Amino acid sequence: MVWNPVAREYLLANIPRVLVPLNVKDKAIGVIAFGAKESGDIYNQEDIEVLKVISSQVAIALENATLYEQTKKFNIKLTKEVSRATADLQQANTELRKLDEAKSEFISIASHQLRTPLTVIKGYVSMMLEGSFGKLAPTVDENLYKVYESNERLIHLVENLLNISRIESGRLQFNFAKEDLTDTVASVVEELSHTSEMKKIYLKYSPPKEQIMVDMDEEKIRQVVINLIDNAIKYTKKGGVTVSLQKQADKAYFCVSDSGMGIAEKDLPNLFKKFSRGKDTSIVHTEGTGLGLFVGKMMIEAHKGKIWAESKGTAQGSKFCFTIPLINKQPPKTLEGKVV
Repeated sequence: MVWNPVAREYLLANIPRVLVPLNVKDKAIGVIAFGAKESGDIYNQEDIEVLKVISSQVAIALENATLYEQTKKFNIKLTKEVSRATADLQQANTELRKLDEAKSEFISIASHQLRTPLTVIKGYVSMMLEGSFGKLAPTVDENLYKVYESNERLIHLVENLLNISRIESGRLQFNFAKEDLTDTVASVVEELSHTSEMKKIYLKYSPPKEQIMVDMDEEKIRQVVINLIDNAIKYTKKGGVTVSLQKQADKAYFCVSDSGMGIAEKDLPNLFKKFSRGKDTSIVHTEGTGLGLFVGKMMIEAHKGKIWAESKGTAQGSKFCFTIPLINKQPPKTLEGKVV
């Protein structure tokens, strides 16, 4: 035990009669010095035992006080460290938010700039394929269609990027109106029929005999239908794709079934997540970003609907379906939950 200089000087000047150590767990933390009794009597054994009891209580009290002081200092230090770390995290979060906003703004601007020329290219290539500029040689027709397909992929990518940018920034708007879903589906099937013909697979669609009226943003639902049918064609080498649309209770029920590569059970839960693609998609050498199904899910849910995928496994085809409510008195909501 190290003696305090002041205590040492005091003890030398005032010689104590009894020194009682202060011990905690066999460790000496101090000493109590007792001078002579006022009565002049010497300290007997009973006095010593009492002093031992007092010293043990004093030792515990001193130890607790020391621990409390150490804990207090540690808490003050820890609070400062936490405050500093919190400030650093808030600063980093602010910077990341600014970077994310800049990224979204860049994607939005770039996508807008790309969409116009891509649409013009699509228009002229379509006219050439339809023979508006004269008959084309078979080889020219085939290569030109490859240009058309690549341009379509870029258009879909641009649309998906634009929609994700709008979703993340809260600027995605919906223009709901009473529409016949049968017309939208029929139009998309006709548009993609040439794609299936080029792959030498069938694309079947038997439209319902009655109208299927829904409250929808026709452009958004059309994009979902295009993505689902185009994906089915893309991942089907033999056989073909069957499109169906019908009423089911109070809902419009749309499905696309194919005889393609199928989907492993473990991949089904992740299909509608951003940038997610099936593990075996590289087998058929398809290009994609994993954005189409994610965007489709956002669109369908904004229409109070549900979208899902079914498959019995790889090489057993797949089925993608969605439902949206038939017209009722309650108008659908936007992604922000506001009634349109």
